[in-house]
Amino acid sequence: VITAEDGYHYEITNTYAETSLSFGAVKTLTEHATGEEIPLEAGQFSFTITGAVSGLSLPEETTVQNDADGRIDFGDIVFTLSDLDVDAQGRHISPTTITYRVCEEIPEDVNAYHVLEETDILYDDTVHEIRVTLAWDPETGELTAEADQIPEEIVFVNEHWPYAGELDLQVRKLLDGKAPEGVYANGFRMKYPRQAAK
Repeated sequence: VITAEDGYHYEITNTYAETSLSFGAVKTLTEHATGEEIPLEAGQFSFTITGAVSGLSLPEETTVQNDADGRIDFGDIVFTLSDLDVDAQGRHISPTTITYRVCEEIPEDVNAYHVLEETDILYDDTVHEIRVTLAWDPETGELTAEADQIPEEIVFVNEHWPYAGELDLQVRKLLDGKAPEGVYANGFRMKYPRQAAK
């Protein structure tokens, strides 16, 4: 309570509320030819979470690595009333929906098909969007947060695409279905490019 020079008493109330959500995802590595799952190494791949707009609350670590079981754990994001939208009068808007994006960090030296040639691994370039709904009850002061996906539903799949090797071909030139005089079979060797068609 503040007493002003005019003798009136003014009561100022500060409101604070917070809640948190755990964010994560799942990583798998499979053999493209057979679909068999390949064991992962802890720290083998990296992943980043960002806000769709600037200024959103984020976890302490925004880039993390998978563990040996394929779990990706960003930890908790703590939300407060500052994460709510406000109207023209500065009042909190409830509910407010905010969006986060999670992606895999793809090495700079992958080829045009997102295959890292030194490991023959095709990287997953999916960007997963997670929408979080924040709701605040001014009567109780409770702030709640609910995501539209749980970590187990956010899956990144990398594939092992082995080098295809070499292929010998024989070709003939035909005119109207017939081999013209002086044209003979020529052999040449070509290599399959390291590429993957999704």
